[in-house]
Amino acid sequence: KVVVVKANDATFIDSNAVLRTTNMPKTRTMTNSADSLDSILSFNSDGFTVKHEAGAEGKTNVSGKTYYWYAFGGDRVVVGNYTGNSTSGKAIVGVGFAPQMVWIQIRGLTDGTIHRTKSMSTEDFFFNSDLGDTDRTLSLDNDGFTLGTDGAVNANGSVYDYIAWGLADNFDEGTYIGDGTDDRNLPSPPLLFNPQLAHIKPDSGMTPHFKVASLTGDNSMDYSTGVSQPDNIQSLGQGTFQIGNDLTGMNANGITHYWFAVGTAVGFAIGIAEDGTVVEPHATIVDFTEPDGTLVTSSPAGEANVNMALYTKLAGRSGGQTLIGGTVDNTFLGLQGNSA
Repeated sequence: KVVVVKANDATFIDSNAVLRTTNMPKTRTMTNSADSLDSILSFNSDGFTVKHEAGAEGKTNVSGKTYYWYAFGGDRVVVGNYTGNSTSGKAIVGVGFAPQMVWIQIRGLTDGTIHRTKSMSTEDFFFNSDLGDTDRTLSLDNDGFTLGTDGAVNANGSVYDYIAWGLADNFDEGTYIGDGTDDRNLPSPPLLFNPQLAHIKPDSGMTPHFKVASLTGDNSMDYSTGVSQPDNIQSLGQGTFQIGNDLTGMNANGITHYWFAVGTAVGFAIGIAEDGTVVEPHATIVDFTEPDGTLVTSSPAGEANVNMALYTKLAGRSGGQTLIGGTVDNTFLGLQGNSA
């Protein structure tokens, strides 16, 4: 449903990140108002097709250049569109869940992509050095989101595409305060999945960075022009991502940073106490070789205080599968990779 492609290159007209959804008529650059035509040409059953557009500011298929991409699909990602009316409080409803994150892209050649996560309590951000704004997406609601009057999201008569992410086993978002230290692992406690993608936006006028698992070394990328850079998002680990000591980047001391991460849902544990009550889920990452839905009734390593742990492989299963004590939410598919 959603594809983002970014060239690892410093040439302006080649390297802007581009976005397309199954609902968008054309590909758009994410950091400015440029139309990238059919740079992402189509969505296929197991991937997508790119096309070289000589005039695009976000190219996707220049000979010899390396591109990094990530993509989303599944029932916890919804794409749609609406028409603006310049009225504050315009509600977009019918998403089908309470969004944890929303992106908005105007179809006219005026603005780049806006994103807001649930942790961004009063503002949203472009995918550039934006300082944030409080009159674009006013709130994320139970069945959609509410808009202000800013033309980036609600100009009268303009058409906007949106993407909404719901709660999922392999998605999370949050916030942290930078401290300037090197090799800092986040979040704490760890995620219940191994991230394949991490994105961070500082609330300081710095551009956001992202890292996919195929981007090797301690490098990450921003969404505008330029090549990958070290010491921002350094690595993706077991339930964590690691940030470096770039004091003007993703760990600036005293600055609030917003993040989201997507990965492979690899395990979910529920401890059973001696009296039969359900213990809180453990932040234990379990790699499975069993088929989908297989239950394993052995205690995890290092969990001596748990008599039994019940695991189920989450990836690929149908939503709504009941585990002891409740229902685990649906997973959605999050893919990442690179192409040279």
